[in-house]
Amino acid sequence: MPPGFGAQMGPTPVVTKNKIKPKAPMMALHWKRIVLPAQQMEKKKTIWRKLDEIELDVDGLVTLFAKKKGKKAKTENSSSQNSEKKKKKKELTSVLNPKVSKAVGILLRSGLPSVEVVKNGIVTMTFFDEDKLQKIFNNLPTPADINAIKLEEKRVVSGGGKKGSIKWAPPERFFLMLSSIPILKPRLQCWMFSMQFDESVSKIKKELTIIDNACKEIKNQKRLKILISAVLSLGNYLNGGKKGKERADGFDITFLTKVKGTKTNDKKSTLLHYIVERCMEKDPDFRDIENDFPYLKETANAPELEEAKGKVMKISNHFQARRKESEKVTENPVKNTGADDKFGTVMQQFFSKNEKKYGYFFLK
Repeated sequence: MPPGFGAQMGPTPVVTKNKIKPKAPMMALHWKRIVLPAQQMEKKKTIWRKLDEIELDVDGLVTLFAKKKGKKAKTENSSSQNSEKKKKKKELTSVLNPKVSKAVGILLRSGLPSVEVVKNGIVTMTFFDEDKLQKIFNNLPTPADINAIKLEEKRVVSGGGKKGSIKWAPPERFFLMLSSIPILKPRLQCWMFSMQFDESVSKIKKELTIIDNACKEIKNQKRLKILISAVLSLGNYLNGGKKGKERADGFDITFLTKVKGTKTNDKKSTLLHYIVERCMEKDPDFRDIENDFPYLKETANAPELEEAKGKVMKISNHFQARRKESEKVTENPVKNTGADDKFGTVMQQFFSKNEKKYGYFFLK
């Protein structure tokens, strides 16, 4: 919600508006009244202090919005959900859960290179795009999977055989390779994070720019001030004598969405029409207000400010968490693969570049 329109905080509010006694019982406007502390009103620290209340056509207002005797206001309530089979060669050993074996088998047939090439790609941080990396990450072995393989190896050895003599099925071979890479899960998480980082930051920066520009529009547009001034003046008159609603310094801005639903007592018009007429008396071009807020319209596709701030914090926290994880992975490199483990070098460059690019404040 834009600054200046929310609930009051700080010093105790004091009612300063003059008491109004309507000529007749009026329809109530069910707004959330804002009453400001006197010093805030005097020092002009809020948009509500800057408003010039409009002159009311009291007789016309009473004619249109006075309560009709013997009739109760009506309210409307609205209420808002093949299995694929594979023949296994008799000489291949398979000990994994059938569902796990099937899922890994599909992964291996989806264009993934050989087990040796996959390991080399992970160690050197090459070959894989984000999609392939995510698929590998989604099919990592669990401790139960590795335990099943180790138990079979132990059984073979206890029977006089050798571990190297076991001809594993492709899923088991794939899991054995992955289990030979130390701290694999954090390694892959850090790598994927580095792939997604620029896009994530770019998206949130765009959203924050839209929110910032929308706030500037709301703060500076004169026609909006005319509109809320009219609503405030009319609302205080309609709510005159109604405890807890009268003599408001301002109102929760979400009330504007309810103005259209307040009909005149003859049901032929609404409070919205009446307000627009009063606003056009102040500014003949008032109908052009819809063109005053291009950025505000864009906020329909942007998050709330608190949600956007949460996204910034989430990116920042993930940045620091992945940096710590990368340090642990770097301390446990993959050895004896015929290729140098590039993880430490690549990730250090990533963190240094982006900390410099986005600043310590953003990534602290």
